[in-house]
Amino acid sequence: MEDAKIGVWECIATIGCVNIIPLVLTIPTFTAQNFGTGSMFHTIYSIIIGAISLGILFRLFFKFPGKDFFEISEYAGGKFLKYLSYIIVIAYLLTSTVIVLSEFNENIRNILFKNAPSEYVYLLFIVGMFFGVLSGVKGIFRTGMIIGPIILSALLFMFFALFENIDTTNYFPAFGNSFSDFFVEGGFRIEIFEGMFLILLMGGQLTNVKKASIGSFILVSFIVLLVSALLFGIIPYPTTPENYFPFSELSRLISFGRFVQRVEALYTLIWLLAVYLYISLDASYITQILSKVFNIKYPKRIMLLICMLIFGITLLFKSYITVLAVRKIFITYVIPFATFLYSLLIMIIATAKLRRKENEKI
Repeated sequence: MEDAKIGVWECIATIGCVNIIPLVLTIPTFTAQNFGTGSMFHTIYSIIIGAISLGILFRLFFKFPGKDFFEISEYAGGKFLKYLSYIIVIAYLLTSTVIVLSEFNENIRNILFKNAPSEYVYLLFIVGMFFGVLSGVKGIFRTGMIIGPIILSALLFMFFALFENIDTTNYFPAFGNSFSDFFVEGGFRIEIFEGMFLILLMGGQLTNVKKASIGSFILVSFIVLLVSALLFGIIPYPTTPENYFPFSELSRLISFGRFVQRVEALYTLIWLLAVYLYISLDASYITQILSKVFNIKYPKRIMLLICMLIFGITLLFKSYITVLAVRKIFITYVIPFATFLYSLLIMIIATAKLRRKENEKI
């Protein structure tokens, strides 16, 4: 990966930006579909599960200072595991980028560009993504340092502006549709922390991995609680699953008399900035990984190719229903496997090998 160092606050702010995008799109909708009125308490349950799961994963990761996920994979299982990790991570990043682009494209067209062909809107995102990738990973994290506080301030402002609209009775019954689904199925739903996986890819780039990971988890947990309290407290179940861009609806509830009546336009701009950051970061890591796999000396030469590849794949999704179906599969099965189970397996194998070598020295 790039040699440029990434500061703790740059990492925390950017991870917060990356995590906000799935939260303002369809994750709350799918959560409400599965857990009904128990969605708010399931969010708290997911944070507890996430703290335990990520605590174990990062505790093992800290045993390999200065190494990223791929270097640890190579240490654990040689070239085979290293290249297998390359394939899984590229597939994960590419899929998440395409899904976010497809989801946001559909929603932004409904809000701002109702008569515009989807291909033209996609091109706007692709051009922005290309310039984001051109700035490099370090440049994207510096941008995240600026956008992160803006997003957090916007969320806090929305929370206090709509606080009176929150009805706490919408949070009950606390366990929603099914007690067993809440605890058993809900125990594997850690998609709200998917952005934390990027820390594993940074490795030696981070000036302080421990502080960055802990700070990122705290910020993401706070954002998740804030988003859930607003959404599930204002839009009651079963209305929640009917909204696939719920925060656009919430922003329309904010008004300041007759002079400021279109606050949702400002929030749409903020979500746009966060989406550009999300897709640019994913595309940057895809570029870096492919450069390492094929030993490309100048990664900038393949940036346009990767952006066009993403553009081409997004055009395959003609139906928004198909995008939502793919998203549901992605958050239910792919994210838990790619961001946690596979990563944890690699860390366990590498840690066992490290301990065996240490014991041999003794």
